[in-house]
Formats: sequence, structure tokens, C-alpha cells
Amino acid sequence: MTMPLSIERAAAVRRLVGLGYRDDQIASLLRIERATVVDVMQRAERDAAIRAARAGGKSISQVAAEFNVANVTVRRIGGG
Repeated sequence: MTMPLSIERAAAVRRLVGLGYRDDQIASLLRIERATVVDVMQRAERDAAIRAARAGGKSISQVAAEFNVANVTVRRIGGG
């Protein structure tokens, strides 16, 4: 089970991924589990896909059903 990260540490993970660091390097640098790094990366990918679906014209309900998340989650991520 992964531990929840602060907003700042999750942002640091995303920033390091953007700089080309591997997940095991990020885990070592930030002293967190590799699974936590992977979880942050997967959430970032999901959030980007949700934003793209909303930009493509899908309704909040359609996107929520497609990604198996609550409507409020879609609103938070993709606006609406």
C-alpha cells in the first residue's frame, strides 16, 4: 500500500519524471516507495486523459463513466 504524498512531494515526483528520472531514482531521491512514484505517474496520466476527453466535448457524466470516477473528480480535474 502506498502512502499519500503532500501536494508538494507529488509535484516533485511529476517534475522529476519530466526531467527524465526513472521511478527507482525518484523513489531514492525523495525517500518514498517506488510504488508511490508509479501511483503518482499513473494519476497524472489519468488526469491528462480526463482533461483531453473533456476538451474533446464529452460531458462530465460520460467522462466519469469512462474513467470510473465520480463526477466531482472530473470537475476538479478537467473543469466543468
